[in-house]
Amino acid sequence: MPDTFEYLGITVTRDRSKESIAIEQIGYINRVLVRFEMTDYRKRSTAMEICYKPHAIQAEEQPFDSRTYHKAIGLILYAALGTRPDITYAMAVLGRYSAQPLTLHWEAEKQLLRYLRGTSDYKLMIYDPSHSHDSQSILCYADADLGGQADTSKSSSGIVVYALGTLVICKSKMQSVVAQSTMKAEMIATAYGKVQIDWLRDLVPEIGFGRGITRSILNDGLNCVTTLNSGNFQSDSQHLRLRYHSIHEAIAKGEVEIKHVAGTEMLADALTMALGGVKLGECVEDIGPG
Repeated sequence: MPDTFEYLGITVTRDRSKESIAIEQIGYINRVLVRFEMTDYRKRSTAMEICYKPHAIQAEEQPFDSRTYHKAIGLILYAALGTRPDITYAMAVLGRYSAQPLTLHWEAEKQLLRYLRGTSDYKLMIYDPSHSHDSQSILCYADADLGGQADTSKSSSGIVVYALGTLVICKSKMQSVVAQSTMKAEMIATAYGKVQIDWLRDLVPEIGFGRGITRSILNDGLNCVTTLNSGNFQSDSQHLRLRYHSIHEAIAKGEVEIKHVAGTEMLADALTMALGGVKLGECVEDIGPG
């Protein structure tokens, strides 16, 4: 029988026969749905409408009660950070409008709640030897959209990181500068992934590992990967130059490898844009929930 215990609303299940560990927040998510009276709404297959790009200000839209909006964001965010990487992008987008939420932002949040109603029984498999990544590596998937933020034309970076075969990081973050090409957006995302790998590089030896650990960043932008490995990049932007030289120096020292991966195998895709139900399901299943 699996060993199960609960901690801070997160249920941890260890199956000794399969040597796997899963975490979930089924009870917590159901309580959130009850609090916002969403238990009778129809379920949705996507956390956000495909290619949804809200604006901060639209004249025809009415302001929405910020207290209700903030409560919903805070409660759902706990699930996103704990066990639900599939809603990470949606939370990153909706959280940007917390200062002045509009009715269209609340409708998008209700869409997210309806998605959670249909997927409340998802579990995040953080370790499963039958589907595990290399247990002697720190592996980061880094991806970006281009100009996905409608108000500023800024792009979003998404990263998924496995350390020693275990899922440890899923993040979605709006980039701080406007990237003028896909290659530059992917380069910024790769630099963001390198920051996480550097942190794990220092952490892993403290828990008794370190020797023979490889560090790799996978990106589906072929131009980005080729440029970073070749050492041939010029830009008038100081932000890009600093990121590029930081990565290229690490490559030259053998501290990290930058590799190309096919777009169909990019696990961080769901952290950079709103995907359709089928593609979202495939992506999050590869990451861990199921």
